[in-house]
Amino acid sequence: MAQLDPDQVWTYRTRSPEADLWADQLTYSAIGIEGVLHTPQGEAAFHAPRSGAI
Repeated sequence: MAQLDPDQVWTYRTRSPEADLWADQLTYSAIGIEGVLHTPQGEAAFHAPRSGAI
């Protein structure tokens, strides 16, 4: 895996290709959120569970 520059500043926005990191195809549900994360190196699907779920 490539080393990250600790001084690098990354920008993030939802649905904004002008940012370094952005997400689209977002789906929210009772169990969490999923979508596609776009980065300068490509894109990847993700799922993040809802915190505090009972």
